[in-house]
Amino acid sequence: MRPSPRLSFLVVLMLSLAGCAPLPLPATATPPASLPSIPSISPPSAGAPSVTPSSAQAINPALLKNNMDTLVSSVMQKDQIGACSIAVVYPDTASAKLQTLLFNYGSVSKDSGTPVTSSTEYEIGSITKLFTADLLAWDVQNGKMQLDDAVQKYLPTTVRLPVYGGQAITLRQLATHTSGLPKNPEGGAGTLRVSRVDGILTEGYYSDDDVFNFLDTYELTRPPGSKYEYSNLGFSLLGIAEEQVGNASYDDLAAQEITGVLGMPATRVALLPEQRTDLAQGYYAASDRTAVPYALSGGYLGGGGLRSTIQDMAVYLAANIEPAQTKLAAVLQMTQEKQSDQGPLPVVAMGLGWQIVGPGTVREQFSKDGSTAGFNSYIAFSRIHRTGFVMLCNSANVTAELVPQIYKLLHEDQAPVNSDE
Repeated sequence: MRPSPRLSFLVVLMLSLAGCAPLPLPATATPPASLPSIPSISPPSAGAPSVTPSSAQAINPALLKNNMDTLVSSVMQKDQIGACSIAVVYPDTASAKLQTLLFNYGSVSKDSGTPVTSSTEYEIGSITKLFTADLLAWDVQNGKMQLDDAVQKYLPTTVRLPVYGGQAITLRQLATHTSGLPKNPEGGAGTLRVSRVDGILTEGYYSDDDVFNFLDTYELTRPPGSKYEYSNLGFSLLGIAEEQVGNASYDDLAAQEITGVLGMPATRVALLPEQRTDLAQGYYAASDRTAVPYALSGGYLGGGGLRSTIQDMAVYLAANIEPAQTKLAAVLQMTQEKQSDQGPLPVVAMGLGWQIVGPGTVREQFSKDGSTAGFNSYIAFSRIHRTGFVMLCNSANVTAELVPQIYKLLHEDQAPVNSDE
């Protein structure tokens, strides 16, 4: 949800990382930790560009762990990061079934010393937008919405959305960041506001009326659909429209239609009492200052309100690598279809929520980053190699340093695409 540093070397890395071997890291890794596994899923799903087995290098779990331990411990120490959890999903060379490795580092808070586990909760920031896109696809698949419907159709009659030359903003445009709406109600690249909610300083709280009142006076500067501009506001508005259609809260809709179906009980906006003790403390970037939490209510939940664990996010990653093996096959496959050629970079197109590098080519890769005041997250996968990873950390601005090196460890031929979270 917050702005992140642009990677000036992004395009160069995208074109140069093909076939790279694991980084030559020192062999002084920390002792092996327990790596819980998630049930395997098979066989490969249809729809990805074809690729020969020799084009994807096999994952060596022991070597990967050794290199991952060394890499992450070095970055955490350098950047004062308290906690990180990483999931890697990859195909077993013998059975072709998906396997999962979970890596946990650090402590839930810098004061407690309580070790991070696969049940530690993190704010996942704008990765929430993927679940909002999933809900949109679910509504479309169930005949409740259509992608090219005007958003106005699904809002209270008292709400006025801006139009440009008679062109209304559509649901598809909200889900691809091409609506023409600004990043936040304050506009520009500014961070989300911090306000006191129920006596607690909170990031990103805007009531539905705050959103509606801003939109009532906002004037579009270009036709909807004509240009990519990252918009937390747009995805939050999409979440509000979904609440109107589903006659339920965003949290309940996500649980009923998406996370509950996939088997992700720890992914919620408002954690259950037994889950709250597992929530990591967020910290501002490269500091020991505790960060304010993201809002638990209001009209901005669809843009960044979910919390999750690495265990749950590994399930989500595997489900997106092989949608056909889930009960949400049509939904997840729809979000991965190219919906707009407009993206944050010329080589990037947009699915519903997903950023797609090299769509329809052998370098095709799906990704999404996320950030709140005190957390940073990233998810990426290749349908071709059936390999991907998720990173969750309790400090802001981790992506630029850690993610490119994780790509290299996995032999992937992409560098991270940071939106503006």
